[in-house]
Amino acid sequence: MLESGHDECAEHAEEQKGLLTDEKQKLSIGKANFEKIYFPSLLVAHVTATLLVILIFTWMMSYNAEDSQKQGFSWDSKSPKVFNWHPVFMTTGFCFCTTQAVLSYALPLPKLVNKMLHLIWHTLAWIFSAVSPLFVS
Repeated sequence: MLESGHDECAEHAEEQKGLLTDEKQKLSIGKANFEKIYFPSLLVAHVTATLLVILIFTWMMSYNAEDSQKQGFSWDSKSPKVFNWHPVFMTTGFCFCTTQAVLSYALPLPKLVNKMLHLIWHTLAWIFSAVSPLFVS
């Protein structure tokens, strides 16, 4: 009886080893698939955020194309063109800078450098977002 219990334990241990090996294989396959899509996904995120800012800027340049007094940008607070800065600054802050802040952890740099880049990008996002309401008159 003692031997059969020992045999059962040995069989159970062998079965567990097989399961662990299968799990390790699954994890290594999953990791390989993750690495294949991770960096292209980073590229898509960077390009999308950059393209969004460019598109908003272009749109605001030609916004109200029929009314040349509202077309383009101006820093003069009495000009109707000053509002056109608002969407550009909001998009730059919330979409571009925040995306860069999140993705800064993916850089192959020392952790402290990644943290500082993360802080800088979030600070820029806050500045753009805080300044943006000033253009709404």
